[in-house]
Amino acid sequence: MVVKFINRKNEIRDALFEVAKNGLPMTYESFGQKVSIWRMRGAKDLLDLIAEEEKAKGEPDITYMLHSATTKYPSQIGGQPAKPPTAEQMRRARQEMQALINRHCPGAVNPY
Repeated sequence: MVVKFINRKNEIRDALFEVAKNGLPMTYESFGQKVSIWRMRGAKDLLDLIAEEEKAKGEPDITYMLHSATTKYPSQIGGQPAKPPTAEQMRRARQEMQALINRHCPGAVNPY
């Protein structure tokens, strides 16, 4: 499988860590503006790869820092589409976000 934007993986990961240090998730559109990828279109496989690599290192899934402007939740939660998220996906998003807050921005308020 060819992963679009693979040559920018480290740059995108670093930008996600910057977002995490602020403690507040960003919309895909805003993040896309930050990294010059229109609304992060075509970047799903790259985000999935970054998520897998972080989880393999025992780190929280940094991609939970991005969310849909309409639902205010990630578009994918637990590897499944979340438009809209189920009650279980909402619970998981809160849990993942708390792990990110604890790791990268202790004391921030969990938006979920």
